[in-house]
Amino acid sequence: MTAAEKVPLPRLHQEYHLWMQELNFFKEEILLFETQLHQILTAHPCYTLGAEIIFFQHQFMKLKSMVEGLRTELQEAEKKLTRFVQAIYGMGLGSIKMDNHVTLREDIDAFKQSYTQLKNKFRLFEIACRK
Repeated sequence: MTAAEKVPLPRLHQEYHLWMQELNFFKEEILLFETQLHQILTAHPCYTLGAEIIFFQHQFMKLKSMVEGLRTELQEAEKKLTRFVQAIYGMGLGSIKMDNHVTLREDIDAFKQSYTQLKNKFRLFEIACRK
């Protein structure tokens, strides 16, 4: 599917729901990473890992902020979709297509990419700390 493609209303609603579930998962996983980071900090002297600890603390805060921003955008998009559906109720919703929310889709995709990169970097850091 291309970002500019128009999609049926039910599909947009499903995507919003899926994205919200993914963001909730990411939020929970970030909390887990923060706990693991704290465990690493307490197990190792600060002077040997200080820069890495601070880096990950800032990155996790940044990702949590991004999650909240995307959640807010999704909630607003869902509200707009709901108002639209209420306005056209009874017109065969499955046949009506809307813009694919290109910017929101790009923001979600960019977040997922950033998240995955940081997660992989953190996992390598964890492995290095266990040695």
